[in-house]
Amino acid sequence: MVSSGALAVGQIYDRASKAVVEISATSGSSFGGGQARAQGSGFVVDRQGHIVTNQHVVNGSSSFSSQDTVQSSYAF
Repeated sequence: MVSSGALAVGQIYDRASKAVVEISATSGSSFGGGQARAQGSGFVVDRQGHIVTNQHVVNGSSSFSSQDTVQSSYAF
Protein backbone atom coordinates (compact mmCIF):
# COMPACT_ATOMS: atom_id res chain seq x y z
CA MET A 1 0.00 0.00 0.00
CA VAL A 2 1.24 3.49 -0.87
CA SER A 3 1.10 6.12 1.86
CA SER A 4 -0.37 9.53 1.18
CA GLY A 5 1.92 11.65 -1.01
CA ALA A 6 4.17 8.77 -2.10
CA LEU A 7 4.38 7.70 -5.73
CA ALA A 8 3.69 4.18 -6.94
CA VAL A 9 6.32 2.44 -9.09
CA GLY A 10 4.23 2.98 -12.23
CA GLN A 11 3.97 6.70 -11.51
CA ILE A 12 7.74 6.98 -11.06
CA TYR A 13 8.29 5.16 -14.36
CA ASP A 14 5.82 7.42 -16.19
CA ARG A 15 7.63 10.52 -14.93
CA ALA A 16 11.25 9.37 -15.33
CA SER A 17 11.23 7.23 -18.50
CA LYS A 18 10.81 10.23 -20.80
CA ALA A 19 14.24 11.52 -19.72
CA VAL A 20 16.16 8.33 -20.56
CA VAL A 21 18.35 8.41 -23.69
CA GLU A 22 20.60 5.98 -25.54
CA ILE A 23 24.15 7.28 -26.07
CA SER A 24 26.34 6.22 -29.02
CA ALA A 25 29.99 7.29 -29.04
CA THR A 26 32.65 6.90 -31.74
CA SER A 27 36.40 7.30 -31.44
CA GLY A 28 39.31 6.97 -33.82
CA SER A 29 39.50 7.44 -37.54
CA SER A 30 37.00 6.03 -40.00
CA PHE A 31 39.91 5.63 -42.45
CA GLY A 32 41.78 2.34 -42.19
CA GLY A 33 39.23 0.61 -39.96
CA GLY A 34 40.53 2.02 -36.69
CA GLN A 35 37.18 3.24 -35.45
CA ALA A 36 35.77 2.12 -32.08
CA ARG A 37 32.17 2.46 -30.93
CA ALA A 38 30.55 2.44 -27.51
CA GLN A 39 26.96 2.53 -26.33
CA GLY A 40 25.31 3.31 -23.05
CA SER A 41 22.44 5.13 -21.50
CA GLY A 42 21.96 8.47 -19.84
CA PHE A 43 19.26 10.84 -18.77
CA VAL A 44 18.30 14.43 -19.53
CA VAL A 45 18.68 16.63 -16.45
CA ASP A 46 17.34 20.03 -17.55
CA ARG A 47 15.32 21.88 -20.17
CA GLN A 48 18.46 22.78 -22.14
CA GLY A 49 18.96 19.08 -22.87
CA HIS A 50 22.08 18.42 -20.80
CA ILE A 51 22.64 14.67 -20.44
CA VAL A 52 24.33 12.73 -17.64
CA THR A 53 26.00 9.42 -18.52
CA ASN A 54 28.94 7.34 -17.28
CA GLN A 55 32.45 8.41 -18.23
CA HIS A 56 33.37 5.00 -19.66
CA VAL A 57 30.70 5.47 -22.35
CA VAL A 58 32.23 8.68 -23.75
CA ASN A 59 35.87 8.60 -22.57
CA GLY A 60 38.22 9.20 -25.51
CA SER A 61 35.41 9.53 -28.05
CA SER A 62 35.39 12.10 -30.80
CA SER A 63 31.68 12.14 -31.66
CA PHE A 64 28.47 11.40 -29.81
CA SER A 65 24.79 11.02 -30.54
CA SER A 66 21.76 10.40 -28.40
CA GLN A 67 18.33 8.99 -29.08
CA ASP A 68 15.34 9.47 -26.83
CA THR A 69 12.37 7.23 -26.19
CA VAL A 70 10.36 8.71 -29.07
CA GLN A 71 13.22 7.90 -31.49
CA SER A 72 14.41 11.51 -31.93
CA SER A 73 18.16 11.52 -32.59
CA TYR A 74 20.67 14.28 -31.80
CA ALA A 75 24.36 14.52 -32.74
CA PHE A 76 26.78 16.51 -30.59
